Amino acid sequence: MSMLLLNLAVSFSTRTRTNIHTDQAALLELKARVVSDPYHLLTNWSTATSVCNWVGVTCGSRHRRVTALNLTDMNLSGLNNFTGQIPMALSNCKEIEIIAMVSNAIEGNLPNEMGNLTKLQFLDLRDNLIQGQIPADMFDRLPRLQGLYLEMNGLSGRIPTSLFKCKELQDLLLGYNSLEGTLPKEIGNLTMLRILGLGNNLIQGVIPQQIGDLRNLEILSIFSNTLLRGPLLPTISNLTNLRIIQLSNNSLTGQIPSDMFDRLSRLQEIYLDMNSFHGEIPMSLFKCKELRILSLSFNGLEGILAKEIGNLTMLGTLRLNHNLIEGEIPRQIGDLVNLETLAIGSNMLKGQLLPSITNLTRLRYLDLTNNSLT
Repeated sequence: MSMLLLNLAVSFSTRTRTNIHTDQAALLELKARVVSDPYHLLTNWSTATSVCNWVGVTCGSRHRRVTALNLTDMNLSGLNNFTGQIPMALSNCKEIEIIAMVSNAIEGNLPNEMGNLTKLQFLDLRDNLIQGQIPADMFDRLPRLQGLYLEMNGLSGRIPTSLFKCKELQDLLLGYNSLEGTLPKEIGNLTMLRILGLGNNLIQGVIPQQIGDLRNLEILSIFSNTLLRGPLLPTISNLTNLRIIQLSNNSLTGQIPSDMFDRLSRLQEIYLDMNSFHGEIPMSLFKCKELRILSLSFNGLEGILAKEIGNLTMLGTLRLNHNLIEGEIPRQIGDLVNLETLAIGSNMLKGQLLPSITNLTRLRYLDLTNNSLT
């Protein structure tokens, strides 16, 4: 029995040592790929120091394997400014849960082998020089992924359908790339999603109605995809936790649904500017009492500016310029005492400037040009 226990102990010790050396070798390969480390952050990345004491490395207390790699927020002025590629060997760190290497100069493609990190929860590679397509099957074996942050790179191609298997995903930020294709209906599978950021890409087609299945969504940001077309779907009104909706600078058309805002009482920011919406501003909008930014400029909106605008007393920015709004400016505009920006120029407004505008003591920007005011 004692011999068996001894063999088990030796086996465990060897396996543990081997695993630690596996992680060490993988990170040393990463260091070898770094061609510029001007702040000498990786100086202690050597065999003379335990890998768990390396800068930016965290190990688990139980198995002493690498669980997090964070080369971000090193209390430096400016960027870390690492330059190099992500080595395939990094996928050998099987216990890793967090990879964060934000604002560096990492280049090359995303290694397909990163899909082998089955315990990965957060992958944050924002603001780098990564190019190419996201590997098609990269997410097939990443069921625990909660945060994927790849914005501000040079990624191209379509969003892989394997991504929609990540049912625990809460944050998805892919903006400021060159991703193309449609937003598939499988987006509705990600019911835990809180943030969806796809702005400034080449996504086309229509917003799928399954977007309304994302009941936990707080931020919907799909701006500056100029090939994104079609109407605003009524299913968006299901997103009762929504705080920010950012769909500006697309090719969206039709009327804003009349009851769209009935259940969106938590909305704080609305950006629907630079589209081709027409019709009247829906009355349901004025139920959003927490609204701070309302930007509907550069559309074809018509009708009057309703007196209920005065309900939005938290409003700091109101942009309705370059539309077809007519009638008089309601005196209730003076109730918006937190307003700092009022832009309603280039409409069909008439009548006199009301004394109530003098209530807007915080106003810093006022545009009433190209109307018929007297």
